[in-house]
Amino acid sequence: MIATDIEKLEQVLSEVLLNEWEAQGHSMGGSIVKNLEYRSKQEANKIILSGFTYPYGNIIAAGVKSGKIPYSGRSGRGGTSLYIQALQRYAQERMNISDEKKSLSIAFAIAATQKKEGMPTRASYRFSSTGKRTDWVEDALKKNEDKITEAISAFAFNQLSVQFYVMLKSWQTMINSN
Repeated sequence: MIATDIEKLEQVLSEVLLNEWEAQGHSMGGSIVKNLEYRSKQEANKIILSGFTYPYGNIIAAGVKSGKIPYSGRSGRGGTSLYIQALQRYAQERMNISDEKKSLSIAFAIAATQKKEGMPTRASYRFSSTGKRTDWVEDALKKNEDKITEAISAFAFNQLSVQFYVMLKSWQTMINSN
């Protein structure tokens, strides 16, 4: 029973996180949330549930100040920069551009804009239906507190019911043996 209750909670969390991720305009395939991995650990009287995803999700959540953008201008070797390569893949996937030179040119343009403005850029807000481009995890949890609390309450109720049942059975056995 514990596993299915935890799985239900994980499902609720994944759903609300994906909804916020997409509402903020980040989704191209939802891999950040779809590849979310949960680990649960039971310690004494508590259960700890942790979620892990690609580090990129944390970068998007926090944003990046312009001074931290890893771009110093065109060096003519953009193909060797992991940052430029990632932006080129982004241009290819988001904008459906298959031409290598065009997608590389767009990657450099994005990098130059991010170097000036940071990330998210002002123009990227047009992809968001919430008006936000950062804090997606916190916003998902705040906006869905009732739904998450309901899943946790059901889990806690089931746990207490099992413990109460075990305790009653133990007392019953003890009384019957006397």
